[in-house]
Amino acid sequence: MGGPCRSGFSPPAHPLPLSFHFQWELASKVGVNYGQLGNNLPPPSQSVKLIQSLKAKRVKLYDANPKILTAFRNADL
Repeated sequence: MGGPCRSGFSPPAHPLPLSFHFQWELASKVGVNYGQLGNNLPPPSQSVKLIQSLKAKRVKLYDANPKILTAFRNADL
């Protein structure tokens, strides 16, 4: 199982470090799409806190409402 196959490719003996690196890289790219279409939406300031609690580092805004822009201005997202 750990030896080379016909193509000469040998699978890594310890795939964990590679999979861990991939998972960390993927987690660092998680983002949120934020818009105002819906019912019973929280105010932008509460939305920022929720997004920060999810540890998302990217946010795509679908509304240029001044209240939303103000809430996200210094949010480090």
